[in-house]
Amino acid sequence: AAAAAAAAAAASRPSTKRANESEFVYFAAVEILTRTSHQENHEQQDGKQVALRKQTKMVRFSIDAAFERHPIDSWLSRLREQVDLHRSKRIVLSDLFVQVSAKFIYHGWCVDTFRTHFDTAPNREALAAVMPLFLGWPNEAVRHHAQEIALRARLHQYASICSFMVEQHSKYPDLCCALLTHALVDANVQVTRLQVQTFLGTFVKLLKAGALSRP
Repeated sequence: AAAAAAAAAAASRPSTKRANESEFVYFAAVEILTRTSHQENHEQQDGKQVALRKQTKMVRFSIDAAFERHPIDSWLSRLREQVDLHRSKRIVLSDLFVQVSAKFIYHGWCVDTFRTHFDTAPNREALAAVMPLFLGWPNEAVRHHAQEIALRARLHQYASICSFMVEQHSKYPDLCCALLTHALVDANVQVTRLQVQTFLGTFVKLLKAGALSRP
């Protein structure tokens, strides 16, 4: 988390050797963190289950301690600032920075020990703000992670994401269908009559175009 914050700060400065080094540390830190905290869901023998539970407890303790010192919400807030600066052409985010950030967020929503730190209203709001950039990023791995994050983080609950999906439905047909469908049936989402009409109209366009990969 500390390396992530350092890299985010470096991204706002001109490209220098120090900034490049910070970005590499960011990459290395995320690789180590995601690989050492990955959880397997396959069945284990009794002895191995006990060892696995002890290891999981240790990992959770370490992660909780790390994020208490370096909160995820501070990192996501900084990431949101970097995305805003990139959109305004005041800085240029590198492909490595975006790819590593997307991978870390995706890992955070896939692993139980991380999810509690990511699944907060401020963090999900920050994700809703940066996700359009990630979804349109030229790197396929970033786009894949972004689509998974949008679903796992329940970003259909944000009007900005639903509007983005309607506008870009031809680029993300399956994701658009999934998010707008969730928005229509989610009791926590206040959908207006106009939005319902717009969503249904979007579904019709996708069906007529044969754009959906599944019936």
